[in-house]
Amino acid sequence: MPNHLFQQESIVFSIYTIEQLLLIHFLNRLVHTTWLLKASCWCGSSGSWLLPSHGLALSSSLRRYKLGLTSHHWVSHQEEEEQLLAEWTPEPLLSSAPDPEHPALNTRTVKGKLGHYVDLGSGPLLNLASHDYLRFSEHEGIETAALECLHQYGVGSCGPRGFYGTTEVHLALEQRLAEFFQCESCVLYSYGFSTMASAIPAYAKSGDVIFADEAVSFCIQRGLQASRSRIVYFRHNDSGHLQQLLEQQAIIDSKVFRYDYISLNPKKANATRRFLVVEGLYMNTGNICRLPELVELRHKYKLRLFIDESCAFGTLGPHGRGALDHFNIPMSEVDLIMGSLEYGGGSTGGFAAGTSFVVEHQRLNGLGYVFSASLPPLLAAAAKQPIEKLLVVALYQLFLIALPWAYRYKKRLCAKGLSPIACHVIITEVYSFRRSTQSFLVHE
Repeated sequence: MPNHLFQQESIVFSIYTIEQLLLIHFLNRLVHTTWLLKASCWCGSSGSWLLPSHGLALSSSLRRYKLGLTSHHWVSHQEEEEQLLAEWTPEPLLSSAPDPEHPALNTRTVKGKLGHYVDLGSGPLLNLASHDYLRFSEHEGIETAALECLHQYGVGSCGPRGFYGTTEVHLALEQRLAEFFQCESCVLYSYGFSTMASAIPAYAKSGDVIFADEAVSFCIQRGLQASRSRIVYFRHNDSGHLQQLLEQQAIIDSKVFRYDYISLNPKKANATRRFLVVEGLYMNTGNICRLPELVELRHKYKLRLFIDESCAFGTLGPHGRGALDHFNIPMSEVDLIMGSLEYGGGSTGGFAAGTSFVVEHQRLNGLGYVFSASLPPLLAAAAKQPIEKLLVVALYQLFLIALPWAYRYKKRLCAKGLSPIACHVIITEVYSFRRSTQSFLVHE
């Protein structure tokens, strides 16, 4: 090692608090690096490396000591740790203790069966705090179906759907829900809250953009946060504001950075997936979403539309199918329908309906479906009965609308020489329950 390395001026360290700790941490990590070895010399007598112009032995003692305010002041590492631990005060788990008089900590206990009237110990009272809009939970036929299923399958499934938690009752309920919403497939969740909180992050991932109404329910907000996507809220039921945000996002997606300029080339734009999440009937405001305007924006800006029909299920639309039924919009205009059976269904659980390609994805990626025990069979049997009744109502209304059309169509078929039996078969097949009555009427 050249001698002039030892003739350099001595280095004086003047570091304080955090800077002091960072420098020592840096020296401890770089003591065996190539840079330090090149700037040091080996001392055979002491068996250690010497720093130039300082003469400090970087042996194992350097790991046991830390530098003080100057290079000549050493403080024991163990003593410093004890001092820091003595000075450290952990933050409290709660900023303030909850009020013991808070109503949530002093809930009222219901005596007897929940329903249109409840008894809190002072007599029956009108229940205005329930989401059982159609009073299906008090229906005797539903209770009978639940009891029959209880004797056959027991109380709970005690297993996820993919691991011995699927029964025939679950499959029958999924099929009935798919028929009710006139879609290809449906998946059943054991809890209404977990439906929205699991379905949204099953599709939206980090790097995607989700446009959501600022008044969406709390369970949707949890699902948005779990997706780790960029969330953009638009003003409640304001499609104009939503369009402005979509135009801004379209400009961002079309920007391609090349060296020192920006060229607008849609073919080379960033492939950012865009989602739109709304409610058919908003729980927080009671307003109906402007679904026709949202469908137009979906086509224009290539959005994936998710709609929550929890409050609208069984209450909105001629057949009780929600906002789609209310505005007479086909199911193909929406990518996914989510809903809860705890409101209009009179039971518990949730569902997601749509095309088979979209819905079956949740059986592998919906965390609430994969890792939660399936809906107890008796509750699935109870939830199936309201769907059956809603299907009967929808079929009856369909018959009233189809009767004049069927009569005119039968006369035209008979005029062409067909027998009455053949006319009846043709009308039944053409005007099946799975097809839209309104579309035939418009065509007619």
